Amino acid sequence: MMFGSFGRMIARPLCSRGHFLSSCRVTLCTSSRISVSSPSATSPPPSTPPKFDGDEEKEDELPFPIRPTRRLSYSPPFHINEKFRNEYPVWVEQIIDWGDMDAFNHVNNCVYFRYFENARIEYMLALCEIARVDFVKTTGIGPIMADASCRFRFPVTYPDTLTIAIRAEDITDSDLNLSFKMFSERHRCLVAEGKGRLVCYDFPNARKTQFPEVMMNAILNLNSMRPST
Repeated sequence: MMFGSFGRMIARPLCSRGHFLSSCRVTLCTSSRISVSSPSATSPPPSTPPKFDGDEEKEDELPFPIRPTRRLSYSPPFHINEKFRNEYPVWVEQIIDWGDMDAFNHVNNCVYFRYFENARIEYMLALCEIARVDFVKTTGIGPIMADASCRFRFPVTYPDTLTIAIRAEDITDSDLNLSFKMFSERHRCLVAEGKGRLVCYDFPNARKTQFPEVMMNAILNLNSMRPST
C-alpha cells in the first residue's frame, strides 16, 4: 500500500540540458528524442551511437505535457472571489512540492516567503516585458527587497496548486510596496496574505536611487491592467 501511494508522486525527470524540471506532471520528458528500432537487416550496427533529433523542438511541441513549478498568468482561476479578480492585475500559479512540507505535515511557514519571492520575480519579468528592457542589465538599476511580512490564514499541504495575486501599492520615486494574496485550488479559499517593500537600488554605486522613468511607467501601466477573462 505504501509503495502504491508513493508510486503516484510526481517525478523529477532530467531533461537533455542537464537540469531537473521541478513539479512536472510527467514521468519522463526530454527535449530530445532517441531513435530506437527493432533489429533488422537495415538497422545500423550496435556500435553506432543512438541518433538524436528534435533538439530544435520547442517545449510546447513536446509529446508530454510539462507543468512547471510556477507560471505567470493574467487570468485568475474561476474559484477566486470577484472582488480580488478585479483588484489584482497579475496572477502566478505555484505548485506545492512534497518537500515543502515540514514535520507537522503542512507547508512550512518559511516556504510561503519563497512562494512570494517566485511571484515577485514573475512580476518583475512582466515589468521588463512591458518596458521591453532588462533594467538591471541595461541601467544597473533595479529593485531590492527591503522588508517582507506574511499573515497565515489557512494551512496548505501537498498536493495542491496555489494562485498568488500581485499588485503594487504606495508607489513613490524610489519605493514600491507589493501586496500578495495566496489562494488554494484544493480548499477554494484565501490561505495567506503578504506584503513586500522594494527599494530602487543603484548596483554599480551601491546606493539607493530613483526608479528610471521607463520602469516607473511600466509599474503604473501594469498596475492599471485588468485581468483577462
